[in-house]
Amino acid sequence: MQLKPHLFPFMLFRNFVFSHFRVCHLHIYPGYYGGHSDFPADVKKRTSHKDRSVQSVSIILHVPACAGFLAVFIFCINIGICVSMYSNMLASTLQPVLLTLLAIATPLFLYKTNDYCNQDHLHEGQHWSQALFQDVFLLLKKFLRLSPVERYPFLPEHITPTRLQYCLRHYKAASYSNVVVKSLTKTRIGGGNGLLGTVWQIHLKYDTSHNRPEGPSSVVLKLMNRGFRARLLARMGNIAATECFFYRDSMLQRVRGIRSPVCYFTGWRTGYQHFCLLLEDLTHLRTGSALEREGLSHSNACSIVKQVARFHAHYFNTVRLKGPKWVGRPFDTTRYQHVPGYVKNNVNATFHRIQELEKGNIVPKGLLSKRIQTYVRELASKYLNNTAKNIPVELGGTHNRTIVLGDLRGGNIFVLSNNNNSDDDDKEEQSENDEIILYDFQLCREGCPAEDIDWFLGSISIDVRQKHGKHIVRCYYDELIKNGVDEKKYPWHRLVYEIATYCSSKFWFVNLLEYRFLSKAEMYSNFLDCDTSNTAEDFDKVLHGLKLRWTREISMFEEFNSDKLAQLANECSPSSPTPEQYLPLLPQDWL
Repeated sequence: MQLKPHLFPFMLFRNFVFSHFRVCHLHIYPGYYGGHSDFPADVKKRTSHKDRSVQSVSIILHVPACAGFLAVFIFCINIGICVSMYSNMLASTLQPVLLTLLAIATPLFLYKTNDYCNQDHLHEGQHWSQALFQDVFLLLKKFLRLSPVERYPFLPEHITPTRLQYCLRHYKAASYSNVVVKSLTKTRIGGGNGLLGTVWQIHLKYDTSHNRPEGPSSVVLKLMNRGFRARLLARMGNIAATECFFYRDSMLQRVRGIRSPVCYFTGWRTGYQHFCLLLEDLTHLRTGSALEREGLSHSNACSIVKQVARFHAHYFNTVRLKGPKWVGRPFDTTRYQHVPGYVKNNVNATFHRIQELEKGNIVPKGLLSKRIQTYVRELASKYLNNTAKNIPVELGGTHNRTIVLGDLRGGNIFVLSNNNNSDDDDKEEQSENDEIILYDFQLCREGCPAEDIDWFLGSISIDVRQKHGKHIVRCYYDELIKNGVDEKKYPWHRLVYEIATYCSSKFWFVNLLEYRFLSKAEMYSNFLDCDTSNTAEDFDKVLHGLKLRWTREISMFEEFNSDKLAQLANECSPSSPTPEQYLPLLPQDWL
């Protein structure tokens, strides 16, 4: 048999693919009690903003960069040489050497590529090109049928009795280990096809013969959106991983008196942005105005901020000490280093989109005043970059930090009434003792406590906020102090300054980031959690709710002098302004 040296690289490549790519990188996290995870080593803490040099991450490696670059270099050189070799342009005496180098470089390149793509990169910032590379590589593996096969659902077509049965049997807080799901019916609910997830209500029927137990009659299943743009955005911010790990680690249950839906199962496929959340069905409860048209009542708002205050107080200036490693931290990790660049490059496109919405009478006319445009450009060019440089108190700086929920608004809240009033529409009768249930934690991360409160105030009507806004925030502050935050180190006027400074910044940040990836129809549906494909009436509700949200945010922006305070914060970064600097700019009726 005659040996053919030019076939050696391809033989090695074939053997490498079938021996290495079938390794399954799959972690299952059942319910509240599930599993473990191997996280990347934490990034070294930097106690000075001068040390915040950007860490470059190679597309191929998670190990020393020189080896990966060398592998790519040799790989590319040898590809070109092989082409020349087949064209009789290279001396035959060099063929064995070059083919040997190619045989070494090709497996090394594929090994490093596979290693990079099968990780979540929780503490690194991914450029869009890196995220795109990872997505394309994993799609190629799926096309070649080299991807692992899960037993839980991660796509709508995977919602079957067998897979739901598998999920329920892993819930250890109840005796579901022997349940047998006989049949199911599924209905898409909420936004249905939102930015980062699809949500389904599933009614289950069980086989109860032979004294088999029954599970919940209905559940809610949340899966990752199959859209390529949504998956790319989720990968750059690790948004899907954040929500999955939030439920897995029972974050709210660590703090007294706060509740989220019971989580029966969490499944996460490392690197793929595929996840499965099987949750308690609470759709029968009154929501906090999912479309945010009417706004939350004063009493319910007070109950909500008190619960959030207890959560914030638990991690107040102790995120690194008490918080899990997967929580995104802007200062001492590079997880969000590319986000300001996306936002800055999208300002003009966002302004153009808003002008189109104004012409269609979708948002209030005259929205883009010169003051607003100047503020947004300042926000995109300076404020977001400075936020990553601001040194937390925990590391010796002056900026207060905690773990924020990220998307605290009326559409992400269920209200369980504990009063005897049967008329749920009578808001004056809604008690502060109502049980509040929070959900949707995709944007959970380290941040200023005021971020959650500012975003939440946009879920309250202008009349209620102007009349009771100070009292609502005071309820939040008093609960913070009651749960261990030092009043001397965190005075009332400091909280007011932070709320006024962050006012509208989160709103504009979300718009600047989402408009880059979403079409008009997707934007309407995602922003207000409504499926616009149902009826024209639903679409009108979305547009009406969108107008109200814009109007409330602009009203808060003007009342709190947010642009002047944000400019002051930029000038003082990485430190915080002194009370002498910010007190004259605050609304005096709040002091």
